[in-house]
Amino acid sequence: MMIRCGELRAAALLSAFLMVGCTRSRCENQVISGMPSPEGADIAFVFRRSCGTSTGWSTDVSVMDMHRSLRSGPGNVLVVGGEQTVKITWLGPKKLLVTGFKEPIHVQNPQVDSIKIEFRRAPTE
Repeated sequence: MMIRCGELRAAALLSAFLMVGCTRSRCENQVISGMPSPEGADIAFVFRRSCGTSTGWSTDVSVMDMHRSLRSGPGNVLVVGGEQTVKITWLGPKKLLVTGFKEPIHVQNPQVDSIKIEFRRAPTE
């Protein structure tokens, strides 16, 4: 039985697709709070994220256009380890304040699109 080059490429692509599909993580986001910006164009979310028992939970913050929904991805503003009490406050139409978090910090972005982010960690004990 002879396999043509095109068939071989198609089979290789299909196997790569199936392997990615099988190893793709199944993460879950649980929204804690959401707050629209003062002018209503954007929204910020605080949510808990888990990608299975081996990774545990993280507390994440994302900001996005009001017309988009929160997907299963990680936060684009802040990602901290464990379940933490993180608060969000809009200081203006394009300025967000994120407070109450502590180490470990995995992601901390000072700007997402046109929105500037200010961070204040929780006091250390």
